[in-house]
Amino acid sequence: MRFWPGEQRKEAEKDTRFVELGRYLCEVRAGQYWRLENLKSFNEFLERRFPESRRKAYYLMSIHENLPPQVRRELEQVGWTKGLELAKLARRRDGQGFDCATWLHKARVLPKEQFRREVERELTGKETEPWEIVYFKLYKSQIPVIEQALETAALMLGSDRSRGYQARSSFYRKISGKRFCRS
Repeated sequence: MRFWPGEQRKEAEKDTRFVELGRYLCEVRAGQYWRLENLKSFNEFLERRFPESRRKAYYLMSIHENLPPQVRRELEQVGWTKGLELAKLARRRDGQGFDCATWLHKARVLPKEQFRREVERELTGKETEPWEIVYFKLYKSQIPVIEQALETAALMLGSDRSRGYQARSSFYRKISGKRFCRS
């Protein structure tokens, strides 16, 4: 994605002043200031002001709403993505029993993905392994071949994963409108 010089500066400013921006967005929503622009809803306001990512606007608002002021003051050092993870921890206990200093220190010293795994482990009590989303394009003629290969692999594994695969496979067939017969 290419930005004009002014747009690039504006994006960089959003990323460094995200705490303040989250506060302003919360004020706009609470005070219904979006009505001053003759808009029908807060979502319409976000569509106009945040055409690239309404989701990010909600993330910034979540950071403002869930983190205590002493943490928000130091968030620019760790970034908004780690701030969002901290907000998840604070929201879990309604801010009560949230060890700000420890988690802020972890946010400063750990790489982003490792920090996310730490937060996930704290929230779920389970260890998570690193993952990556992979996108690829399939032609419709390739789907049966790939499904057959996945079914064969699942049968070879013979584990809970194969049962999970069968459920996902059934779901994918339903959403694609195809019905494949099993022999």
